[in-house]
Amino acid sequence: MDWAERTTFNPVKMDWMLLAPTKFRLWFLRGVADSDGHVNVRNKIVEITSSPNTHFFHRLFESLSIKNVVRFSRGYGYVALAAPDAARIQIFSPVILTYRRKMLEKLATAKTFQGPWPKWLEELVQGLIAKGLPAPEIRNIILEDHETYVKIQTIKRKIRKTISLAQ
Repeated sequence: MDWAERTTFNPVKMDWMLLAPTKFRLWFLRGVADSDGHVNVRNKIVEITSSPNTHFFHRLFESLSIKNVVRFSRGYGYVALAAPDAARIQIFSPVILTYRRKMLEKLATAKTFQGPWPKWLEELVQGLIAKGLPAPEIRNIILEDHETYVKIQTIKRKIRKTISLAQ
């Protein structure tokens, strides 16, 4: 880059990285994720803010055969990976147990239930609803404490049903 250029505004000129050894590419992406990535629990993905290098990062992931999706929102580019894929490659540093890595590992390995919930989960959710907790907080408690993933929409539906029965 030229002296006056900044990665905030100017894309890097690093196509050579696409030919670097696999472990170098992966550690480079880990560094980017550790600084500019986050776990999107709602969508079960890891997003890495990547403007103005969105397409470069996309190509870098592709060079490692890692499925990823490019997204743009509010003028910023993101590269998104499914949580299980991100956990498999340890996108957040495997050396330091950060909050992001811990959340990703819980999300990637969380139990889910199709159809009727087990009694313990139903009772837990009803108890949290009775405390007046909002749906995102209920979801996070269930994930953190019980390693189980429940969609926010499902919790919101249960909240509405509980409120309508109380009226």
